[in-house]
Amino acid sequence: MKDPQHELLVDIRKQIALHNVSTISELSKATHVSFPTVKKIIDDMIVQGEVIEYGQHAPKGGRPVKSYKDNPTFRCCLTLYFEASEIHYRLIDCQAQILEEGVTLVADTHLETQGTPVDAFDEHTINVGAISVSIAAAVDTGRIVFAPEYPSLGHLDLKNWLMD
Repeated sequence: MKDPQHELLVDIRKQIALHNVSTISELSKATHVSFPTVKKIIDDMIVQGEVIEYGQHAPKGGRPVKSYKDNPTFRCCLTLYFEASEIHYRLIDCQAQILEEGVTLVADTHLETQGTPVDAFDEHTINVGAISVSIAAAVDTGRIVFAPEYPSLGHLDLKNWLMD
């Protein structure tokens, strides 16, 4: 059974991200949910940093209404690209803008060096929501089963290693 609160949160995210719906009144109409309920969810999203207030609209009558939009740095993606002597990394925000990129030279093994960019972003205030890894290896459900160029990564459960 689906959680109605979660479904509403997903619907509000879709309205903001995909349909440029930006005010609580517009969100209330689009989701067919009461104004106070939408306001509470938006307030919770602001506290968590998922949504930011970015200005006010002048309505056709009455006082100006607040506008909201996605916080592009709420969740980011870290991409890692393995080569023989270096690991390239790139941090990308939700709007596909490159926030940071660089190269880490492989000191001892790829396994030890791989932790350098991952740990660096783990310590930042940036919320990494996904990690993408590009490596010339055979992978089965997150586990490297064959990596002749990278012996230290052989039989590594890469998915769980990165999540820890």
